[in-house]
Amino acid sequence: MPKNWDFYKDEIENLYIKQGYTLGKVRDVMTREHNFTASARSYKMKLDEWKMWKYRSKTGDQSHHSDFSSSTPEPAQSSSRNSSPNKYIQTSIEGNYSSNLSSPSIQSESYSYMYQPFSPVTTSSSSSSVTHFAQSSSHRSSMSQDLSGLSIQEDPLVNSSLMFFSTRTDSESLRLLSMSAELSPRALEILLRNWEPGGEYFKSAIRFLQQSHYCQTIVGVNWTRWNHRDETLFDLVDENVLEDEQPQLFVALLTADMKFGHELAQLNAPWARSWRSATQQRDWGRAKDYIAAMGVHHLLWQCAFVVIAKSFLERNNSRIRGWVKETPFPDGSHRQNYAILDDCREYSLGTDSWSYAHLWSCMDEEQLRYLFA
Repeated sequence: MPKNWDFYKDEIENLYIKQGYTLGKVRDVMTREHNFTASARSYKMKLDEWKMWKYRSKTGDQSHHSDFSSSTPEPAQSSSRNSSPNKYIQTSIEGNYSSNLSSPSIQSESYSYMYQPFSPVTTSSSSSSVTHFAQSSSHRSSMSQDLSGLSIQEDPLVNSSLMFFSTRTDSESLRLLSMSAELSPRALEILLRNWEPGGEYFKSAIRFLQQSHYCQTIVGVNWTRWNHRDETLFDLVDENVLEDEQPQLFVALLTADMKFGHELAQLNAPWARSWRSATQQRDWGRAKDYIAAMGVHHLLWQCAFVVIAKSFLERNNSRIRGWVKETPFPDGSHRQNYAILDDCREYSLGTDSWSYAHLWSCMDEEQLRYLFA
């Protein structure tokens, strides 16, 4: 870790807090302009030490700024306590663990007790009760048994903050994360909070996104949260993942959510219902309207567009390939395909590397020639 952090503190604060750069962009600027290199994990540990939290003001008032919805009003300030939403720590001690949400900025001893986090839960017509993850004694018992069988020399420290990856190698941490069935609903959040570039983390994310039990709350708010405007997995991609990896991750997250279609959680991203409505359309024009209604930043909009476009192309091409002579030709599917390709050309999607990589497999040679004409 570089030893001259304090020398660059003002510049990092200017980029990260005042100019609103993502952590990945801050790292790029600091490397390019100052030859200052450090891992995302080192940055996050320093930002915590300096109390530079993007989702709350530096004075301790809880405020949340989302790149997805700049017009969303600020949540109400808390008069009883101040705490950081990024410190959700679960620690295994003597065969048991306790779930606590600790605040690094509590100033009074009267507020020194720990707060328990809420868990994302799905709504149900048959039950109105809400079961909190941290209040379940049976969960604590099963987690303890699950982790006690892992062959590591030290007691595992299990949490969704930076501490999860701090006491062992990345490979061992990723292995531990993938082996714990109890952690699977939160595995993507833990992975994204500790993200490092280079391929190993990306491969783990793609592996998780191919299995339904890791994808139950992709468009829900994170487990470490305060209210319905709190961060999502997509915020963590914006915050922690380098820009050249972001499109592939956004596409993979949206594709998995569309594929598995788990019931929406009680608290979700503000655009979740528009997104789900887009995935359910059979008319391309209506699907585009719902994508536009998401109101997300440009890259995430592009990714949503490409994912929905691919699903339409796959469905239409399947109908065309299944056409049997002497039966009506599916002209509607054929026309819709070329309307989609026209839109892709208009928005320059399908012709750059990341969107082409997602779309090319569902198009025939004629469609590819049309796209690049």
